[in-house]
Amino acid sequence: MDMAPDPDDGTKLRKEYQPLMQAFTGFDGPWQAEPSFTIGRVARFDESGRLGKKAYAIIKDARQKKAGDDFYGKPVLPGASAIWTTNPVGMRYPDRHPVDPAMRREIAEIYVDYPEQSAVQPELFDFMTSALFDENKHITIAEQELAPAYTKRDLAAEERYKLPDGSTVIGYDELIANKADKRHGSSWRLANAVKALENSFIYGNKLPKDIPDDALRYKEDDKGNITLSETDGGLLTLESSTITLGEVRSWMTGFRDRLQKQNEAFQVTSFAEWIKMKIEIYLKQVDSADKEKARAIFEYFHLLDAEMPDLSDATPITPQRTGYLSPRVPRPLYTEAPAVETVATQEVAEANKPIEQYTTYEVTLENGESVMLRKGTQTLHTAVTSELVMNTKTRFTVGRDDFSFAGTQENDGRGVGSFISEKDLHKIFTNEEIEKGMIEYTCKDQEKDVESCCTSNV
Repeated sequence: MDMAPDPDDGTKLRKEYQPLMQAFTGFDGPWQAEPSFTIGRVARFDESGRLGKKAYAIIKDARQKKAGDDFYGKPVLPGASAIWTTNPVGMRYPDRHPVDPAMRREIAEIYVDYPEQSAVQPELFDFMTSALFDENKHITIAEQELAPAYTKRDLAAEERYKLPDGSTVIGYDELIANKADKRHGSSWRLANAVKALENSFIYGNKLPKDIPDDALRYKEDDKGNITLSETDGGLLTLESSTITLGEVRSWMTGFRDRLQKQNEAFQVTSFAEWIKMKIEIYLKQVDSADKEKARAIFEYFHLLDAEMPDLSDATPITPQRTGYLSPRVPRPLYTEAPAVETVATQEVAEANKPIEQYTTYEVTLENGESVMLRKGTQTLHTAVTSELVMNTKTRFTVGRDDFSFAGTQENDGRGVGSFISEKDLHKIFTNEEIEKGMIEYTCKDQEKDVESCCTSNV
């Protein structure tokens, strides 16, 4: 218990319970006849790595109590519990100790690391992207400032493969492996810079055997200038400087509101200028022991370059394109369409085909006319695809409307689709319109899935 001034008489002191007693019983002190709350609270033990045996004994006693049990003269409330938080044991924190074996079975250890940032798990980049959304789920930044950069990789003849539609994959976009490459957007390079800074802080508390091979290294010349690389020099570590997710998020949301700031210095045009300004402000607050190393990290990722990108002709990214920012989303493949059969070959094939049976029925077009339709699974021919198999489950988009394949017109064989929003109305299309519409419908459906994933992470 602690002694504290009596609120009714400031000249006197009264006994008050410690947080553990308050959380488990609801009583603030022995003077109360009833607890302040009826459901137990969670007591947090900060820097629990410093706890000693006496504290272990008290906490273990509390952990074994059930609702209604006596705890130093007061009944334990239902739901009462405790959590421990501490910096990890290591060279930087010599006064922290592992959990006593007698207490280990009383707790479950959860190691909370910074978010991942890699091509496979770009969690930090995705977090930053979600923080840039405004109230309408839009991002008013040019795509080239946000997206990671790719290069086209052409496949050798023996590497190529065919897709179900008969086309051949001849290449694909490959993410540029160098995380600091200037071709990457500012947002992608910033995510990698923040991760590098966080890693450099963590490495100061790890043993050499636990440091990954790609950790940043540094060299310092006689004038104190620092240069970084992934292969040469001493391991880059920071004493006390890091960046929290809250600070990163404030940088992102601040860009959205910058034009409303009274200080004209904040009303910059590009995202790159904004980030450069925020980094300079951050570096002024960094401890002197870390300042030059932290600056070297941001310079390594070209975030403090004097020359800013020319975005005079750039337009903000569209909501449909936002989902494609993350490397998690597959990139389009480069394909080669199958060779179109000659007319003579097609005529021979058509002549040898067995006569197909169709069910004919009358439908109404959107202009009010009626036409006769051949119903059932059918094959269309286009300039790209020799045999396009269609059925009532086939969907395609033309203009702003979505359609399902209804059949072919009896007199000329053109494809007919029924409006998904009004299935009794129909429209006639060319085979090429239908084929293109199938691709557009598939892409639009995938974009909805991507936008849904992005929205759920905001």
